[in-house]
Order: sequence, then structure tokens, then C-alpha cells
Amino acid sequence: MRPFFCVGVLGAWTTMSTFAVEGDLLFKDGHVPTALAYVAATLVLGLAATWAGIAVTRIR
Repeated sequence: MRPFFCVGVLGAWTTMSTFAVEGDLLFKDGHVPTALAYVAATLVLGLAATWAGIAVTRIR
């Protein structure tokens, strides 16, 4: 259980926190187009990577 919580849960928590803080700072600093592009690109690429992972797993 320790690897699950230490790597999985805490790793996801810090990644999500970093994503939120970076997007927020870009927005607050007046870089709205960059913030929107950052958030959109992260979501699209994350979903694409998830889809690719599922597709590769189903092939094997």
C-alpha cells in the first residue's frame, strides 16, 4: 500500500497542484491567452495519452 499512496496518490496530487498554480499565475499575471492555451493543451494531450494507453493495452 505504501507505493500506491507515496507514488500514486501523492504524485498525482502534486502534479495537479502544479497544474492549477501555473495556470492561475499565468492568468493573474495577465497572460490570459497563454493560460487558456496551457490549460487546453494539457487537457487535450492528457486525454490523448490516456486514449493511446488504452488502445495499446487492448492490442496486447
